[in-house]
Order: sequence, then structure tokens, then C-alpha cells
Amino acid sequence: MSVDWGRLTPTLLAGDWTCPDHGRIRPTTSGPAPTCPHCDNLAHHVRVTRAGGIRFVAPAPARCSGAGRHPAGEPGGQVGWTPCPCPPPHTHRGHHTWTCHCGAVTHHPPLHGTASTRHTQASPT
Repeated sequence: MSVDWGRLTPTLLAGDWTCPDHGRIRPTTSGPAPTCPHCDNLAHHVRVTRAGGIRFVAPAPARCSGAGRHPAGEPGGQVGWTPCPCPPPHTHRGHHTWTCHCGAVTHHPPLHGTASTRHTQASPT
């Protein structure tokens, strides 16, 4: 399915959620961040700028995935992307990553199999 963004964009309102492949959606919120219920892509929140333009903002997880489960979004965190290290059949194009100031990393989609262990263990010093 291809979204006609030229027709959809004028109808979007602040607070709407979108998917790059499916347009306006009602996201699934059971994971670390809201996702498209049709394809599991990260959903984007529509924000309106002061100038009246539209911005599509990818949300961050509400809580850290570390042992403390403290609120995410504190200073010192990083947002990134990593190629998929998962073994078949769980191979994806890549994973969005959120690294907390405490060092814990949250992935979307989640890592599977040995990739999860290999990626999250600290390297020996």
C-alpha cells in the first residue's frame, strides 16, 4: 500500500499518529514505543510548528529498559539505529535504539536469539 502524502498531509491534525507505509493509524502501545498495528514500524506523532508546518516525531520509550526502570528521556540519552544482527527468521532491516544515561539500550523491534545477548553484554576490559 502506498500513502498519498499530498492528499493526507492537509487533513492531519496535531496529535495524529502516522506510519510511513499506512498513513494515519491508531498505534499499538504494548511495546517500548508506539508502533503501526499493520506492519510494526515505529509510529510518528504529528506536531504542528509555530509557523503552521507539520513535523513527524518518532517517540521515545517512556521507561528505561534497565534494571531500575526509571523514566526515560533524562539528559544524557542517545537515539540511534543499528543494522539487524538477529538470526533468521527474525531478520529486519535494522533496529531503532535508545541508549539511556545509565547505559541500558532499548531496541525496536526487539533483538532475538544470540543477537540479544551479544549486543547487550558489556565487552571485557
